[in-house]
Amino acid sequence: MIKNFIACGLAVTALGAAAQELDTDIKLQLETPYSRSTQSGISSVRGWSSPPTETVETVEIYIDGVFMSQVPVGGQRLDVSNAYPNNSDAKYSGWGQTINFKELNPGNHVLEVVAFTSDGDYNTREIEFCSNRFDLTFNGDPDAFNLAGTERMHLWNNRMIFEGVEAEGKKWNVEFTWSVALQELQISQITPYAVVDETTSYPCGTPQSFGISTDDDSVEFFVD
Repeated sequence: MIKNFIACGLAVTALGAAAQELDTDIKLQLETPYSRSTQSGISSVRGWSSPPTETVETVEIYIDGVFMSQVPVGGQRLDVSNAYPNNSDAKYSGWGQTINFKELNPGNHVLEVVAFTSDGDYNTREIEFCSNRFDLTFNGDPDAFNLAGTERMHLWNNRMIFEGVEAEGKKWNVEFTWSVALQELQISQITPYAVVDETTSYPCGTPQSFGISTDDDSVEFFVD
């Protein structure tokens, strides 16, 4: 889905849609979110794009086929420049946009990013991801989330589930997983409060979240 938009004061290429051609030589990398990840808050869609000859000017972001944002390309990326020293614009190939994923309906979604060159050529990348959240799309109350009510925890090497977390006046199960891409713990599942066992299923079904199994080396303990 290649369209022309004017967003954030930036005009997408003035060339007509008929002049736009797919060019797979344009290097387009979507770094976050990564495929099959779970998004449960306000986060960034970011990456880099660098063609061999032309200049990439903008990247458009779509979720489920709906235009979300247009962002300029120009963030400094020395790592990309080192990897592609013959690409003149590689040093300033970074791009990114903050998105509130809590505004999406919980469940699976498709994210597409499209990079446009100054000549109207483009390349595209597409991934699937899952979103889930508490009830509100945004909560400004600093006391809305409370781990003190946790009734039971399950711990693995890189993730943990808290049962009975209090948030927005209700109880939930919340799973945290270590993200290699972001180098931090992230919420990877939010589900209504229930006792977790080996039959538990997850609406997002990420690679990290398949429920508890006897061979998963998990540790379970209750909280007084």
